[in-house]
Amino acid sequence: MTGRGPATRSRGSARGGQATVSHWRLFRGLRLNLAFLLAALFFVFYLLTAVLIYGLTAQLTQDNVDAILRDTTRPLAARVLRDLDRGVFPSQFVALAKLSDMYPKVSAIVLRDAQGNVIASTAPLVTRTLPYQMGGGSELLATDLVRQSGWYRVLTLRLQSPYKQTIGYMQMALNVDRDLTAQRRLAKVLFVVGGLGIGLAAGAGFFLSRLSLRPAVRAWQQQEQFVADASHELRTPLAVMRVNLDLVQSRPDATVEENGQWLQAIEDEILRLHRLSDQLLALARTNASAPASRLQPLDLAHVVRKAVDAFRPAVEAKGLEIRMELPGPDDEGDLRVLGDSDALYQVVAILLDNAVKYTPAGRVEVSLVRHRHEVRLRVRDTGIGIETQHLGRIFDRFYRTDSARAKGSGGAGLGLAIAQSIVRAHRGSIGVDSVPGEGTTFTVALPVTARAV
Repeated sequence: MTGRGPATRSRGSARGGQATVSHWRLFRGLRLNLAFLLAALFFVFYLLTAVLIYGLTAQLTQDNVDAILRDTTRPLAARVLRDLDRGVFPSQFVALAKLSDMYPKVSAIVLRDAQGNVIASTAPLVTRTLPYQMGGGSELLATDLVRQSGWYRVLTLRLQSPYKQTIGYMQMALNVDRDLTAQRRLAKVLFVVGGLGIGLAAGAGFFLSRLSLRPAVRAWQQQEQFVADASHELRTPLAVMRVNLDLVQSRPDATVEENGQWLQAIEDEILRLHRLSDQLLALARTNASAPASRLQPLDLAHVVRKAVDAFRPAVEAKGLEIRMELPGPDDEGDLRVLGDSDALYQVVAILLDNAVKYTPAGRVEVSLVRHRHEVRLRVRDTGIGIETQHLGRIFDRFYRTDSARAKGSGGAGLGLAIAQSIVRAHRGSIGVDSVPGEGTTFTVALPVTARAV
């Protein structure tokens, strides 16, 4: 149970800080793996996105260039073909300078005969190395490097007579250096952004992993603390038993009655170990499998009344007054909860036992009320109260504000931890309010059953 008085046992903040650091070091490998995984996922997603963006941009640029070439070449080729059908030289190619002015976006316009020889060209230097292939389909598009000039997108159009005979070829070239430069810049930007993104993803993953692993680190730390505290609690009675047993063995001629003091001390420590083992087992069972398998609608008023009746002799023997405020028989149906009667009885018993132990004089009050969609159980005493600095930790396992008082009462600091575990398993909450020297109030809130809602 939780004692109340001067703080004689608490966890050192410096030691707790060092433990936390060591726990984070233990999880560093997992954090690095999570950061690497997040960075790898970002890399894959970004790579696919970047390839898609680059590919679509390049394709749209090329489609735009091809549309310009086709829209320019086809009408011109139709007029050239009409002149060739009449057996005259195409009038459009008579004045090449004028032809160039008519198509300012085009870098070169070439007319070839049926054998591929150049007849006329608006840009001879570009024409020398233009890609050319005889035969094939009626249209041929290609992007090639022209020496000393740059990159050109070239459209080759075959000129055919009405009898499908090849009369000649016409080519049109468009410089695409600016487009390719823009694509290279886009690739560099995507590469830089991707690198920064991967770095940020790794950093964010390492940071977020700390947030996500906090419950695991806290659980690990609590487990280590639990093992250490349990070992301490077990070691103390065992040491006491060994000392008393040595005293008995050092007096082999003494009778049982003469060794009664030492034997009684051994018995007391055995009982203390038994209580401690029962509490540890109850806590383990609550954490491992909350009583969900045994949850059923029950009358909480009946459970509370049963616990109060069981504690009434102990309360009266100590000279205290116990008051119980429960609803009448007609109202008890509104106080039905979904739970395990034995586990909830244990919660009420823990709170009553705690109240009786630390109330030298006065009274213990127990009330049960319905508040909206929950049932609230309050156990209030007029005892010594709890200091404010201890209220946030009284539900911690093995935490006691006064170890000497707790030892004298047979407590190990597990009662309230067990009560909290049971209440949480019932999807409820437990809280405490206390004023030193005036008393303490524990409040348990449990959801009512759907039938009672």
